[in-house]
Amino acid sequence: MTSSDASKPGSVDLIHIHEDDWGQRHLYPEIAWADVEAEGRALDAHADKYADPNGYGFSEIYAIKGPTKSYKDVGLKLEPLATELGKLFPRVKNFNATISGSIGKAEKDPFGSYETDAWCFGVDWDCFIKLETDGQLISDIWYAYGNEDQELIKKLIEAIRLVHQHSPSVVSDYAAHGFGKLSDAEFAEDYFEFVLEESLLD
Repeated sequence: MTSSDASKPGSVDLIHIHEDDWGQRHLYPEIAWADVEAEGRALDAHADKYADPNGYGFSEIYAIKGPTKSYKDVGLKLEPLATELGKLFPRVKNFNATISGSIGKAEKDPFGSYETDAWCFGVDWDCFIKLETDGQLISDIWYAYGNEDQELIKKLIEAIRLVHQHSPSVVSDYAAHGFGKLSDAEFAEDYFEFVLEESLLD
């Protein structure tokens, strides 16, 4: 499948990620900024304390807490945002998250997640945005990048900006230690430039 084929509606029927990649990059409503900023500081402190001296990750795992406020608290509705996102990427209803040994295999991971009605928009494990819902409201939004096709990543950035248009939002990129308000033009510009550069490296 070419990148141009991947962006056509109905051309992607499954996105399958490794379980460790679940929720590593979030959008939260701007009202959650105090919690997001505090967790960013806590994550940086944890990284400084537990970084392996030889550069092989960390000796202790950091458990993401997340903010106390969600998109439900600002009444972000599913249908209007999903309709707009569907103009950028196909909706992919089948979304799996498992251990690596189950990716691409018929047998299921007994501890994995297998969704058949997901509100996920994208083309593959390295380029999507996913809406978690509670009825007709959105509760959480997270995404992934890394696809080397820069045009697809630019679409993903457009999708993130679209969320911000519907509800002022902040970035919590735990994997990259990137935290900031999308209303901060300097942060947004720097962050999106980073996303494009990192996707070329992955």
